[in-house]
Amino acid sequence: MPEATDRYTATRLSAELGLDNRKMRDILTRVNPVQVRGRSKLYLLRDVIPHAAKYLGAPDVIDLNAERARKVKAEAELAEIVTFSGHKINSPVLHTYVKPGREAAIRALNKLETNGE
Repeated sequence: MPEATDRYTATRLSAELGLDNRKMRDILTRVNPVQVRGRSKLYLLRDVIPHAAKYLGAPDVIDLNAERARKVKAEAELAEIVTFSGHKINSPVLHTYVKPGREAAIRALNKLETNGE
């Protein structure tokens, strides 16, 4: 559970992130506060940062789920190439022929079937 020192008011968030109060209020309309004390709403910095990143001049935030999906797709393609070519994953033939793409694996298999002719 977050500690009390991890919670920020809108004014403190504005000061910490270097954004004006109007912009911060606009950002905080999309974030749920973790605690409400009277009129003060407290927010976690980790909840605010994704919404404030485009105003901070930060580089694009990496979407972890999209990157995981891209990795799984690449691994699936590699497994298909390995299965299709008939070589082991660490075969020097695959290293040479597969880097450019799937068509290279097909050429490698054809060369093996024709004994390199």
